[in-house]
Amino acid sequence: MEQPQDIQDLKRQIVVQIADLSRLLGMMPNDDSTVIDARNAFLKLSILVDQALDLKLQ
Repeated sequence: MEQPQDIQDLKRQIVVQIADLSRLLGMMPNDDSTVIDARNAFLKLSILVDQALDLKLQ
């Protein structure tokens, strides 16, 4: 995952990741790949939120 350049880029990435996670959570898990994709999307979202909090605290 690439490092965001500024807070606006970070906000955009968070919105995109939330949409991806929402899409995955709305799917019926017919195999393990959907569950793995949802877990990965959640982890990416967690990293982005952590980066946003770090930027706000600086």
